[in-house]
Amino acid sequence: MGKFALCGARIAYGNSWSVAVFSQRFFMCRFIFNRKKLIASILTLCLFLSGCGAGKEGQEKASGHAGQESTSSVRTDRSASQAGAEAPQNETGTSQKQSENTAGKVGSLRLLNDRQMSFMTSEGYYYITGNSVELGKDLRGRHIMYMDFATKKEVYLCNEPGCKHKDKNCTSVLPEEEFGDDCILFVLNNRLWLVSKDQDDENTIASDLYFDEKEGLPERQKLPTVIYSMNRDGSSRKKEYTFEQDVTVDQVVLCDGENMYLAAKKVNAISEKQATWHTATERKLVRFRTRDSVMETVCSLQPDNKIRWYVAGGCGDRVILQGTKYNQNLSWQEEMALDKEEYWKYAKDSSEVYASLDPADGSIKKIYSIKNDPDSENSTAVLGNFLYVSREKEGTVQKVDLKTGKAKMLARLKQNFIEGTMSDKLRCQAWDQTKPHIYFVDINTGEISHCTLVNQCNGWELEIKGDTGSQVLLVYDYDAKEDKEEKGAWEISRYQYGLIDKKDLYKSIGNFQKIEMKEEGQ
Repeated sequence: MGKFALCGARIAYGNSWSVAVFSQRFFMCRFIFNRKKLIASILTLCLFLSGCGAGKEGQEKASGHAGQESTSSVRTDRSASQAGAEAPQNETGTSQKQSENTAGKVGSLRLLNDRQMSFMTSEGYYYITGNSVELGKDLRGRHIMYMDFATKKEVYLCNEPGCKHKDKNCTSVLPEEEFGDDCILFVLNNRLWLVSKDQDDENTIASDLYFDEKEGLPERQKLPTVIYSMNRDGSSRKKEYTFEQDVTVDQVVLCDGENMYLAAKKVNAISEKQATWHTATERKLVRFRTRDSVMETVCSLQPDNKIRWYVAGGCGDRVILQGTKYNQNLSWQEEMALDKEEYWKYAKDSSEVYASLDPADGSIKKIYSIKNDPDSENSTAVLGNFLYVSREKEGTVQKVDLKTGKAKMLARLKQNFIEGTMSDKLRCQAWDQTKPHIYFVDINTGEISHCTLVNQCNGWELEIKGDTGSQVLLVYDYDAKEDKEEKGAWEISRYQYGLIDKKDLYKSIGNFQKIEMKEEGQ
């Protein structure tokens, strides 16, 4: 696994001015050294490094991931795991009532997955390994893994006895030549779904640069965006739908109990030297009918060019959108051409706007807006039918009803940066991140629990993956070595996962129930 070190400002979609404005100019890179080859995956290139960010930049610890999501949802379903087996059972053992829990109420839109290559159920945790590795002759790829909460064991998503999980016949293997590097994983209608797509940071520079002393710069194959489904044990993998070559989707999936909803877009790429500029056009909401594998266009996601809308969640039969509103209407090319002084003049009076979209007619109704303040960051999270908003300088968390737009104060705390959610809590931190503690805010009562537990290896914050209702899955330790030459950099060889009872987590009692790992985690 690669070396990770402090790399830039805090960034997580849905979080504050530092994301809405700064995300297009955020620099993050990962370097992996392999003998003569230097592979640099440049996700987003900042045009100027000094002075970027809104007011104070929140520094993100380099814990081996790009940042935790601030938008999540309640995910309760049955994973039908089998103790001691090599993978969970297929869907034939799941009751009708449990299937309904997975799908949610028909007609009511809810978030299934939000920029994650993983999915958690009440019985276990699916994820895709992070780095493509050499599996065999002329075969590179990744694996679908499953953590069984009953047995506390991680397994490859494969039921074939004696399988080495090194070839295309293995149901856990995702060959690099077929599957993109930015997949989405989720359970719907008691089947495991995978949306395979390439990474495409629109309005940014998004390039994979492969340098070799002799070979130079080879071109990378562009893979189409494809929807797959399979049984819960990985068997009977089926290609359900393939998008046109130049069409991809955002990494957000909604469902109405039966169908999935995606934000599709046509991506245009303009290459310049070793970089590729990506910009999206023809953005639209599409619905994939799982019963007959039919894709339908629901409505446009760009009724005008004043706000670039992104899907943030669902509320009843409406899609919740988030966008940044500027006083000037510039194209992405004009934005990127601005110098430092021009950019801040352009961005300082912007606002984060939340709105609801009616899929029936494509109409958009604005619900709530947050003024971007250069001297104070904002953070937000959508959970259920509510939007949660915090302003750094106010030291509060507001709860906004997405149906009415009415706001009320939920809690007062100085450490009110919303870095993520659970089923019934907001996860908050200090804005300056001087201490890696987590403050849990109850979304119903506003009660605050201060957790002082940290990663056992190096004192970084705990990486919370989700909760089952009574327990929380998290990364509580690393197998890692500190770099002697580069301060703050760690070579992480494995993430150690575990379960902990919520009552212990909230009281800072480190009773971690270790998951026996086979792979490195993510």
